Amino acid sequence: MEQWLSLLNPSSGELAKVLADNPTLERVFDCDELLDDFKTENSQLLALLKKPETVKEMLMFIVTDPPEDSSDERRYKYPYLVAEILSSEMDIFFDILLSPEVKDIIFSFLERDEPIQPLYSHHICRIIHSLIMQRTNDIVTTLKERQTIPKLIKHLNCFPFCEFLYDIVVSIEQTTSFDELVVWLRENDFMKLLLTEMKTSKQPLVPSNIAQILNNLIGRFTMPDAENLFTKIFLPAESELLVQIALDNTNQTAQAAALSILVDIVWNTRHQPQNEYLMPLDENIDPPPFVCDCVLSNMDKFAESLKAPNPGKGISNTQLKIIILYSTLIRSGYGYKIDEALLNHQLFKILVDLFFEHPHSSILHSEIYTIFEQGILMRGDDVRNAICVDSGLVEKVKQTLIHEKTRRDRLKAGANSKSAPARGGERPKDRHQDDSLPLLSHSLHLARIAQDAATTVADLSKWLDDEWNSLYEEIVTPEMINQESQGLPILNMMDPMGDQGMMDQDMYQDHSA
Repeated sequence: MEQWLSLLNPSSGELAKVLADNPTLERVFDCDELLDDFKTENSQLLALLKKPETVKEMLMFIVTDPPEDSSDERRYKYPYLVAEILSSEMDIFFDILLSPEVKDIIFSFLERDEPIQPLYSHHICRIIHSLIMQRTNDIVTTLKERQTIPKLIKHLNCFPFCEFLYDIVVSIEQTTSFDELVVWLRENDFMKLLLTEMKTSKQPLVPSNIAQILNNLIGRFTMPDAENLFTKIFLPAESELLVQIALDNTNQTAQAAALSILVDIVWNTRHQPQNEYLMPLDENIDPPPFVCDCVLSNMDKFAESLKAPNPGKGISNTQLKIIILYSTLIRSGYGYKIDEALLNHQLFKILVDLFFEHPHSSILHSEIYTIFEQGILMRGDDVRNAICVDSGLVEKVKQTLIHEKTRRDRLKAGANSKSAPARGGERPKDRHQDDSLPLLSHSLHLARIAQDAATTVADLSKWLDDEWNSLYEEIVTPEMINQESQGLPILNMMDPMGDQGMMDQDMYQDHSA
């Protein structure tokens, strides 16, 4: 039969000559038209590739580390071709890949103690993904029999393995039920193993990779019933471990990852918004018990982390994550328990100080601006007073406006001078040289909000005196008109669940001189 098929779909060119000469696998892989012939299901080629001994030989290009003197083809081309072929979901490969001997080759690679190169982890995960899609039960059974999950978790510095674990979870739910998935999670101590590895791993990428797995799970299984998250996904012991990591200042990489998980939990269990960005509070609805017990009850400890000095490094990644957590809480739409937690530890005063201490940290400014705007526009009178008056915000915004007026007057005086300054003399700084200017944009918005809030915050009017009104008319109003005329957004709020939440740690650093 294969002889007849070879006549119907023959090999062509170089590959045909190679196949006719009892070739090595390397010679076949060196043919440029290999993948084209494979995709057209060339019978001569498939006859070679579907042999069990060929499949085992192909896998060896991935699961064995290449010698130091290996060619680029051995390091990169051959493993790539193997992944392309064995992940193609052709029926001819499934039974061979799941045979005991070949399956042992694949899973032994996942379970090895030695470090795994991310490129090869990507290739093997492509192959396993195709098996999961077609033979989920076989893969899940093998994982259980071999106790692969705890061993695989030791390699989560390779992100493809994170995707593989999430694929397993989703496939179990889709092929069985959510309740069966919960049983699997409990049998494998899945959440506990991940959090423990996050806490103890010395690999810098592991905490953020694990956070990505858990954030995906949170997003998938919170809706439509948020209680699933706290009764079936995170059990009390696991919730306690997560909070311990989020409060541990001695491991800031893990701490930042744990805080990002708390942000996701708060956001995905929020009171559903009427508006994506402005979320009025519902004073009759309390936050979920998890948020009260694990987040609000620890606000004093988060405040201490915010006040911790970070000399020479600006705002830290951990501090920014805490601020994003506050931003998410104040946007959650829940009632006065959120306000009480923010007010009890003078958090608005801390945020105002950070806002003006780090003039070059635009991400910090955007997050704090979101908190202030939400607090003034959407929360209660006590929050408005705390932000505008008690924290000293209006006074500091006023000082920024005074500084800007002085700068403009200096520039105007320089421009009107009849003689240029002497050689080597000091010239007025331009707009891009002034250290306070990165702060100005958000200060202008804060000034506008304070002006609008004067009608609802009784104690605010005494701060908005004649000097304030003069500064506002001279600086704020023209800037706002200018931005509107250019089609620029008047507000600069950031979604805490958007792309900025996934930036690398270096992006969060304050690069002030």
